[in-house]
Amino acid sequence: MVEKNSEFWEEERLVSVRLLPMQEKYFSAVLKMLEDPKTREMLGVVKLPRYESFKKDDVLNYIIFNQQDEIVGKVELFEISWRNRRAQLSVIIDPEYRGQGYANLGIRKILDIGFGDLGLHRIWLRVLEYNHSAIELYKKIGFKVEGRCRDQSFRRGKFWDQLQMSILAPDWLEIKVEEESGTVYFLGK
Repeated sequence: MVEKNSEFWEEERLVSVRLLPMQEKYFSAVLKMLEDPKTREMLGVVKLPRYESFKKDDVLNYIIFNQQDEIVGKVELFEISWRNRRAQLSVIIDPEYRGQGYANLGIRKILDIGFGDLGLHRIWLRVLEYNHSAIELYKKIGFKVEGRCRDQSFRRGKFWDQLQMSILAPDWLEIKVEEESGTVYFLGK
């Protein structure tokens, strides 16, 4: 896998990321991110993963680095179905770096990899109904709500719905063409 770079301006500040494939030397940073209670809640993490789980044939994991070469998160495509040309998306941002545009850029780069390099047709995700900031981010990137999985997850003492969202390769291509033609967008809140 090749390194992927991306950069955008956010409120007069250049924000850039690069993605590198997951390696064992980065695993402790991922475990640290998964120790965060909010991250565990949003992902439904019950037990911490072993490094081997990141090396499956149907999973692509990338570590997100910022412009200071710090690890700020992880983005992955998993449950990849080569026959159906689809994958599920997950992103984790270290709590120290949330709200700075890194999830936006990391997701955009993994979409480039998924649709461009891998030839996928559909990338989808599920998000808890009360994770409003994530839902808005996914919509801003171009994901569409497909439906609602009722009472899908038990959190905070009750059942919650999850929204299922996806983006298709033709949608992503259209977004990329608009961006390259000079349409400006901001990563800020």
